[in-house]
Amino acid sequence: MNSLSISHLRLFTFHRNTLVCVLLGLCLYFSYHLIAGERSISGLHALEYQISAETELLDELRKERAVVEDKVVRLRPGTMDEDYLEERARIVLGFVYPGERIVLE
Repeated sequence: MNSLSISHLRLFTFHRNTLVCVLLGLCLYFSYHLIAGERSISGLHALEYQISAETELLDELRKERAVVEDKVVRLRPGTMDEDYLEERARIVLGFVYPGERIVLE
């Protein structure tokens, strides 16, 4: 073999080894981030759990809002519910009719 073909062989081997090292490094890099990174599989599961918890909270808040909206509708001047108004006056203001007795438990 002449010296020219040996130097080409060494250069080819160097480039091949460099390419293998770069590809191996990229595989390790992406594998690490797939397993332990911020956007990893475990991070995805954590986000799914958080979404389900927040969805449950949202459902509870929607139910609470519906109750409050119902109370507001019952106290509007055009649709006032007199029984509800009396109940609120008794609770908030301590309203009692003359001759009523209060029983404490």
